[in-house]
Amino acid sequence: MGSLGEEDARKYLQKNKGFKFIARNFRTQWGELDLIMEEGKTVVFVEVKARVTPSLGSPLEYIDPTKIRHLKKAIDFYLSRKEWEDRSCRLDAVGLVYEIGTDEGYLLKDIEYVQDLTGW
Repeated sequence: MGSLGEEDARKYLQKNKGFKFIARNFRTQWGELDLIMEEGKTVVFVEVKARVTPSLGSPLEYIDPTKIRHLKKAIDFYLSRKEWEDRSCRLDAVGLVYEIGTDEGYLLKDIEYVQDLTGW
């Protein structure tokens, strides 16, 4: 589900928001950065959450303060490693809800995009 969600989120952000793709699944000791994109001169880190069961609530509800703290540490590490500390950045999120299709696997039912989760 994770790979499908990340791919659909990437396509959505490129097509509908004009983002440029940089990297995917960058792993750190604080967790993984799902998508790293660029919007103009801003580096956009995108947390992707995908679910098949919408009755459990929005996929984005699973991004709690602890997750955000870990993502910020991972982002700082990534920026430092790339020597991009001077670049502006933000943390966005994409939530995707799928339903089980017949022969085609999962069908994308809904997508929710939130820009700037943290305001930093």
